[in-house]
Parts: sequence; C-alpha cells; structure tokens
Amino acid sequence: MELVYILAIPFAGTLIGAACAFTIGSGDVPARVFAALTGFAAGVMTAASVFSLLLPAMDIAEETGRSSLVAVLAGLAAGVAFLLVLEHFVRFIKCRFCDSVAVKSAEKQGISGRNGMLLLALALHNIPEGMAVGASYAGSSIQENGVSFAGALILCAGIAIQNLPESAVIALPLAMSGMKRRKAFFFSLLSGVAEPVAAVVTMSAAGFFTPLLPYLLCFASAAMLYVVVQELIPEMYSCGKNSLGIISFTAGFAFMAALDIIFG
Repeated sequence: MELVYILAIPFAGTLIGAACAFTIGSGDVPARVFAALTGFAAGVMTAASVFSLLLPAMDIAEETGRSSLVAVLAGLAAGVAFLLVLEHFVRFIKCRFCDSVAVKSAEKQGISGRNGMLLLALALHNIPEGMAVGASYAGSSIQENGVSFAGALILCAGIAIQNLPESAVIALPLAMSGMKRRKAFFFSLLSGVAEPVAAVVTMSAAGFFTPLLPYLLCFASAAMLYVVVQELIPEMYSCGKNSLGIISFTAGFAFMAALDIIFG
C-alpha cells in the first residue's frame, strides 16, 4: 500500500494539471498565478532535494562506513551530467526530426512542432523526478535510519506540486490550438507516465545495489536541483515581478522544511 501512495501522489499533480484542459473556456492561467505556483514549486523541490535526499544520503554513507563527501560529490556530478546529456538529446531530437514524417503526422493530430517538443521535454525531464521518488522510497524501505517513509511522502508531495503547473503548460496550449479537450488531457497525462516508470526502475535497482543508495540519493538530488535552476527559477520571473518569485520560493522552501521537521 505504501508503494501505491508513493507512485500516486506525484502523478496526482500531473492529473490535476492536465485537467486544466477542461477549463480553457474560462481563460488562461494569469501570469502572476503561474509565476507564484512555479516559484512555490521551486522552493518545495529545493528543500526536498536537501532534506529528503542529500542529508539522508550523507547519514546513510556515514552509517555504512563510506565517505559522505565522496558520495555527495560523485552523486551530484553524475546527476548534473545526466541532465546535461538529456538536454542535449532533446535538442538533437528537435533539430534532427523537426521535419520528419512523425512530426507531420503529429501535426495532423493537432500537435504543433512546439507542443510536440514540450511533450517530449516534459516526459524526459520527469525521469529524474521519478528517480528521486524511487530512491527516497528505496531508502525508507532498506534503511532503518536516514530516509523515513514520511520524508519520502513529503518529497512526493513536493514533486506533485511541481507537476501541476508543468502538465497545465502542456494541456492548455493543446486545447487552445483547437485540439479536443479530452485529447489534450490525454496527451498531457501521457507525458507524466515516465515518472512512475523511472520510480519503479530506481526502486528495483536500489534493491539490488544497496551499497550505491547514498550515491543514488545524491544523484536524484542533483537532478532535481538542475530542474529547479534550469526550468523553474526562470519561469517564476515570467510575470516580471522579482518580489513575487522570491516570496513564493521562500514560502515553498519553508513549507517543505516545516513538514520535514514535523514528520521527519
């Protein structure tokens, strides 16, 4: 039952965001609201990457006689490298197949080249978030100390908050471009499938390679921080109000910190 909660909570954020396709008649999401949500999600994910992944990884490394410094440096470096490669892969796909038959077929279904790349980018960058979920759950299952199940749930809640505006960014343009609302909802929801898949794969790998758990947690932490810096922080300034971004980011960070203190 715990596994169901772990997988369902982040996906719920994607589900709610995708459901925005059915509200397109009432107008788009205001820029200030979107910026505030994105800033809050950035603060939530930053705190989760530290409190739910990085610090437990250091504790586990020390408890098992490994160097926490090596685990942190190696895991962070690997996580950033993975996201850099992933980003270059997305750019390659965009340049290589922008005029392909697959893209033209997608456009016939109502998916423009830009929206198609948004779908691909979101699906791919959900992979590290799924890995973070899987690593935190594996840590709570394998270790008696370090990563708690409450901490894993808090991390999942943070990712769910972050998934909501992301999937809405996919659903709303598709619906506004003339695609049927049900189809826009489906494609936005489909982009989030990579997250639970990555979570399950990571859980399985951690079970076989328990000694690598501290490195895996640091890897997931770096991947989440990369997403925050690369995607969320620029978007939280989209309405041009620096104070709104700072306040929402701080509120998100404080919210996650409070949850970790209360339930951690």
